[in-house]
Amino acid sequence: MTTIQSAVNSNNIALQPMNNKGINAEPADILPPDPLLDYPVVGVVDSGVSVVCQPLNKWVIGFNQKVPEPFRDLNHGTFVSGMISNPHLYNQDPRFPKCQSKVVSVEVLGNNIGDIYDIVNAMYETAEMYPDIKVWNLSLGSSEAVSMFEISAMALMIDEFQDKYQCLCVIAAGNFVKGMRSWPPTTKLDDGISSPGDSIRGLTVGSLAHVDGYVKNEEPSPFSRKGPVSNYVQKPDIVHFGGNTVDVGGTHIPLGVNSICPNGMKRNDIGTSYATPIVSNIAANLFHQLGPRATPNLVKALIIHNANMGIGSSVDEVHRPYYGWGLPGDLQEIVGVNDYETTLAFEGHAQKSFEVQKLPFPIPDCLRTKDGKVKGEFFITLVYQPELNANQAFEYCQVDVQVGFGEISEDGFNSKIPPKKGAHLYEEELVKNGDKWSPIKVYQKRFPKGVDIENWRLRVKILDRDGYEAECVQVPFTILLTIRDIDKEQPVYNEMVNLMDAYNWNVNDLIIDQRISVSQN
Repeated sequence: MTTIQSAVNSNNIALQPMNNKGINAEPADILPPDPLLDYPVVGVVDSGVSVVCQPLNKWVIGFNQKVPEPFRDLNHGTFVSGMISNPHLYNQDPRFPKCQSKVVSVEVLGNNIGDIYDIVNAMYETAEMYPDIKVWNLSLGSSEAVSMFEISAMALMIDEFQDKYQCLCVIAAGNFVKGMRSWPPTTKLDDGISSPGDSIRGLTVGSLAHVDGYVKNEEPSPFSRKGPVSNYVQKPDIVHFGGNTVDVGGTHIPLGVNSICPNGMKRNDIGTSYATPIVSNIAANLFHQLGPRATPNLVKALIIHNANMGIGSSVDEVHRPYYGWGLPGDLQEIVGVNDYETTLAFEGHAQKSFEVQKLPFPIPDCLRTKDGKVKGEFFITLVYQPELNANQAFEYCQVDVQVGFGEISEDGFNSKIPPKKGAHLYEEELVKNGDKWSPIKVYQKRFPKGVDIENWRLRVKILDRDGYEAECVQVPFTILLTIRDIDKEQPVYNEMVNLMDAYNWNVNDLIIDQRISVSQN
């Protein structure tokens, strides 16, 4: 296993071997890119990709080598790039995405070590060379857990980078290397997220087991780190498959995912480093298919929304620090909607003292019972880009955006769809368990007996910190709202389309032949 760790008391990050170089099995016999297809590109910030690795040759379209020849070690970067270009072909598992991406290699880790400032500078340089890159894969991180009182230095720089280029960094949650954690955890471990996984703008990825072993299939890998990070922001955001281990006579034998090594042979390895590029590939394809209307907020929201509607909706809240919001599906699963549900995307900009209500909100008649109640299931994902202030340490996020979906009563607005972490009375508990100040919020509610609301309202409001003065600062936000028939029988999608026409909503399909619609506020 290869993990990424930090040199003590320095600005260096390093890749540290963990008694596993992977297993060379057979030649990685994969096809080159289809010349008739247009593939997205992912910037791979890593240890470089071998130019003599024939199966990857056509998938790597550019190199920015910052490491002198004597210090190069191409194993990690080559493996990561294989996971981006051919995740399904290597693993032959339907849970791995079939979509593919090309790669620009940003080689910044020599002999598995690199300076954080040199790494970020190389990212800026590469972004100017390849302006079409919208997703950057960072399968790297420090050895220690980040502070709960401030955002790490590299995460601050990564957030600035994403703001400048309106892109998305997909970042490994980090690997805990001081032992293997069982599931569920039996002891308290210092296995918090590693830097720069505490990036607020980034999408941080933890690891799940893909086969039974030391933990069971689809349980958090025994090395995967957990959140939250400073301000109790939940990290990782999501998870994907990064391998497992098996205990043989007290020795942990890796049960890895498959990719490729520099000599062109297929090998397997374990780590959050290898769950991360799977998500980078999905994100890049979402940007690519959405085209000009794609934003980092929308892409993050789509991935998180889909992850929560899958296994994320059944995760025990006690275990969410390891799972994030869940495991996302493949590209077509994320953008597709079934006949018994409808998903709407609302995008806009909020500002101080901002509050807006989308009304009246159409609800398909097929979800109403004979007595007029609404019987259905609701999922809401909110992603926004708060103003950030690095000088405020723990109070890094300067504004809090909230969404409500419900009715107006004599007592005011009453939201019926609660956040996944429930309501809390005190500020400390709101921050810790209610996702206050977190730029990602997820809401969910099921009404098997129906809820008696005739006129529904969707409300968005913004709250700023004491002393924060920015009257005209615009806060981009994306809301995804899915309404689903519990019995999966009613024609919810078709009825909603007709209702939106009747209400004269300005709605467009996000992707041709797919079912998610977008409304501009």
